[in-house]
Amino acid sequence: MDGVRSVTKLRWGIIGAGTIAQTFARGVAASSSGEVVAVGSRTEEAARTFAAEFGVARAHGSYQAVLDDPDVD
Repeated sequence: MDGVRSVTKLRWGIIGAGTIAQTFARGVAASSSGEVVAVGSRTEEAARTFAAEFGVARAHGSYQAVLDDPDVD
């Protein structure tokens, strides 16, 4: 199809909840081609706080859980 593209959002998982992750989450939120669907941190509490602040659906208490999340591309 000439000039027509199908756009599918890339579903991101963020590992860590620090300043760089926050900046990245804001950037993804401002994009039309991605969304943050999961965040993982060393503690579940930190991940939940981050998820609540940035509207992320799932918060994981480990980095591996983000890597294993089937909804993360």
